[in-house]
Amino acid sequence: MSNYGPWVTATVASGDVLSDAVDLKENYDSVTILHEAVLAPTNTIGLSVSWDGTTYVPLHAMDTDATGSADLATTTGTAAKAIVLYPCGGVQFVKVRLGAGTAGDASFKVRGC
Repeated sequence: MSNYGPWVTATVASGDVLSDAVDLKENYDSVTILHEAVLAPTNTIGLSVSWDGTTYVPLHAMDTDATGSADLATTTGTAAKAIVLYPCGGVQFVKVRLGAGTAGDASFKVRGC
């Protein structure tokens, strides 16, 4: 049986690139982000993770094109309801990370799985 945590809101304040910290309440192997905001065409969505709730580092991935990035690139008029799954190796604390600040607050739903 799969273990899914509750959906928690993460908000990136206007002009910022990192959301408030989200405590998933236990360690999860993966994190799902429900993208509810419309972002600029040049923005990206990523994840910063922490094992202690204090120090956050960007999540990177090994990939075949050797960019090392786990960020989702947005496209023109990226609409709401995109779901992104990030394998992260058992973390409890996360922040949604954007490639650039937004003109207004951007909200995301996050949960461990």
